[in-house]
Amino acid sequence: MIERQKKINTLKMRKLRFLVIIISLLVIMFASYISAFSVAITPYMPNEEIRLAPGNVKEIKFILQNKDPVDAKATVIEGSEIFQLTDEKEIYRVNPGEQVPVNGRITIPAAAQLGQIYTVNVEFKTAIASQEGSFTFGSAIGQQFKIIVVEEQKETSGLSPISAISTSTTWLLAIIIGIIILAIIVWLILKRKSK
Repeated sequence: MIERQKKINTLKMRKLRFLVIIISLLVIMFASYISAFSVAITPYMPNEEIRLAPGNVKEIKFILQNKDPVDAKATVIEGSEIFQLTDEKEIYRVNPGEQVPVNGRITIPAAAQLGQIYTVNVEFKTAIASQEGSFTFGSAIGQQFKIIVVEEQKETSGLSPISAISTSTTWLLAIIIGIIILAIIVWLILKRKSK
C-alpha cells in the first residue's frame, strides 16, 4: 500500500514538473514577442488632455525608445489643423538606450470657441530598411490626446514629474508578476506535497 502511494506521488510530481516546464516555456516564448518600441509624451497629460485658451501655442515632445536599433516615422493622423510636427526629418533613428525626441506644436486658433474639443492622434511606425534601400514599416504605436479650449485663467500646463508608461512596459511588468505568482503557487504545492 505504501509502495503504491509513493508511485502515485511520483507520477503526480512528474506531471506537475512537466506542467511547470510547459508554462515556463510558454511565458518565455510570449515574452519574446513583446515589442520594446515605446512612445511617451511630455509634458505628462492627466486624462490625456491639455487645456489651452484661444490663440495659445504650446510645444510638446514625444520620446521614442527601443531595445534594438530601429528607424521610426511619425505621422499626424488626426488633428493636423491645430497640431504639427516641427522637426525637419521624417524618419527618426532610435538606438538602444537612447531617448529620441520628436517635437510638436499645438496652435489654438484665436477664433476657437470655449469648450471646443480637438482630438490629436499621432502614429509612430517602426521602419525596417530593405535591401533595395527603401523602408518597410513594422509595428505602430499611436498617441492620442484631446485639447480642450478654455478661458485664459483656466489654462493648465500639464507639467508633472511623472512620465507616461508605455504599453510594452506594462505588459512586461504583467508577465514578470505572473511568473512570480506562478512560482509561488508551484512552491506552495510542492511544500504541501512534501508533508
